[in-house]
Amino acid sequence: MQSYLVVGETKEERFKQAEKVSSIKYKVSSIDKIVLEDENVQSIGINQIRHLQHQLQLKPYSSSKKVAIIPEAEKLTIPAQNAMLKLLEEPPKDTIIILSSPTSEVLLPTVVSRCRIVKLPDKPQKEIDQKIFNSQFSILNKILKAGVGERIKMADEVAKNRDDAIKFCQIQLSRLPLL
Repeated sequence: MQSYLVVGETKEERFKQAEKVSSIKYKVSSIDKIVLEDENVQSIGINQIRHLQHQLQLKPYSSSKKVAIIPEAEKLTIPAQNAMLKLLEEPPKDTIIILSSPTSEVLLPTVVSRCRIVKLPDKPQKEIDQKIFNSQFSILNKILKAGVGERIKMADEVAKNRDDAIKFCQIQLSRLPLL
């Protein structure tokens, strides 16, 4: 299998692991690595995957293999994941593909099934800054006490930035009592 999915930990830790796989295991130089990443983009579309497919068709320059790293695979749209599926099923010769995501559940099961899973060990959860928790707890309290129309407005406000919305939900879930 020439495809990996690195899950768990932080984005930085997952990227370090992807770099280790490509540099140490496969000895791929930085010239032959393609990192599909753009901090300003909310999603990775099918056109970016098609461009990646084209780049992977080219022969490696100074290594025996080419590596494609997607540090935020959770940003792949469904059409992009389907295009990625085609790439994972029939990768170009001498190509390694490394996806990275906080969890495998955010990707299509067919994509996950074509990858070797590299699960980073869980570290003890760091203490959440009390100010952030208090702020988000008050927002959650307001949402619970509000009427339907007000809840929609509040949810819309929280959901304006995808990363902030995910962080909000993760903090709320981490504070739920275990049943």
